[in-house]
Amino acid sequence: MSKESDSNRCFLCFKSSTLECSECRLVYACSTKHLKEHRNGDFCSPFRVEFRDDVGRYLVSTRNIKKKELILTEPPFVTGPSLGRGLVCAECLKSIKISVPCFSCNIPLCNQSCGDKANHRLECQYFQNPLLQGALGESDNAQTVLDIILPLRYLLKSEYLQQTVTDLSKGEPWPEPETSSGLKQVLCLEEHRELLQDCMRIVFTNSKSLVDIGLTGSAVYNVYSLMNHSCVPNTNLSIAKDLSIRVVSNTDIGAGTEISTRYGGLNIGQPRRSELLYQHWRFRCKCSRCEDPTELETRTSGILCQVQDCSGYILPYTSLLWRCETCQGISGLDYVLRVIRKAESNIKNNLGGEPDSGILEKTISVLETSLHPNHYLISQVKFVLVSWYAQAGRELSREEQERIVQVSLQLIDLLQRLDPVNVTLGRVLRILIPVWSQANKQDFESGIIEKKEFERNKLKCFEFVDLLIASSSINKAKPN
Repeated sequence: MSKESDSNRCFLCFKSSTLECSECRLVYACSTKHLKEHRNGDFCSPFRVEFRDDVGRYLVSTRNIKKKELILTEPPFVTGPSLGRGLVCAECLKSIKISVPCFSCNIPLCNQSCGDKANHRLECQYFQNPLLQGALGESDNAQTVLDIILPLRYLLKSEYLQQTVTDLSKGEPWPEPETSSGLKQVLCLEEHRELLQDCMRIVFTNSKSLVDIGLTGSAVYNVYSLMNHSCVPNTNLSIAKDLSIRVVSNTDIGAGTEISTRYGGLNIGQPRRSELLYQHWRFRCKCSRCEDPTELETRTSGILCQVQDCSGYILPYTSLLWRCETCQGISGLDYVLRVIRKAESNIKNNLGGEPDSGILEKTISVLETSLHPNHYLISQVKFVLVSWYAQAGRELSREEQERIVQVSLQLIDLLQRLDPVNVTLGRVLRILIPVWSQANKQDFESGIIEKKEFERNKLKCFEFVDLLIASSSINKAKPN
């Protein structure tokens, strides 16, 4: 859109507007309701919504944003059970082994008090429909019933607020659950059928998992859902106990720059990352990480070259062809997928039960015969290894201390290259810091190292602490 039209439209919905924010004077809003979306207390959100045919709606900064600055804080529009995740209380979203059916509608709850709370009240009357009672009474349909709750809540709340649910991006169709009789009965209620199908698409495309805060559920955040993906985003996010989402800049962002987030996990390499993004969101990522075969010099997708006597690693060259950095030999995607599937099978077979350090070390050793040491699958096993040592509940041997330090430093180097502010980095640092400090003290007291090296190691430990504070800064960021 032109600069002229910018001054005449709502920063959020594009409607013609004359209501200017009197504080920042950077945006207009079509109503006091939308102006409140921009102005939250003393905080003016530093973005507006733009639109392009190839990506749809997205957020753009309205001014220069400093690193570690709060960009968006938003409560969930709606929450509910995650798709296909087993028995869960429909209200508090905690996993349960035995449910207590709601007195009024039979929906699974953890106790009757949850049935009186706001979320469940949205659908309770709806599920009292005689057409649904039979399906709700069948245990085989419990998962199907839970799967429908989040999109149904989205529909009911949207209607209550007189919003048009089809205004949001629809994405690809929601995959129908395997046990579909309950779902089909819900859809047979013609009053809501088409709108509910729209809500299924919206929720499938835009919901955010709440697993990081210990809940087996998902939430939809209306403004956050407008942010586009980058594997190297300029923001990080966290979800608070009250389920509000906080988006904080992880770098300086210039005025007029797109504000991005990451849809998938940080440590997922190719081709799995591209598969995930396309299957769920139907786009091909062209960010700096995806366009760089080395993935920011990490080689986190590297696979040992199949050419005889070559010890190099093949990296993504095109979507179907991979090329060796050393001999320039070409390998097809089918070879890459065979290696990945074999590695994934090895991990599943070895780590399916209760792994110990011996099993984990053996798994890493086997994986390194076909994958780059920084490969994302190896890194995942290394994280499990250091976590296992940290939770062992016993005094660590000197050899174990050294292994924790070695693996932790490898993971820290990798994670810093991919994203210097992330949850996994903080977890690794929390494991490393006490081990590093304890080993340094023991070495000094036993005479293995002199005072100068002891002091150097202390300073290095302080650097790790500073890095931990920086990686956790998203929870403390404030408006500029």
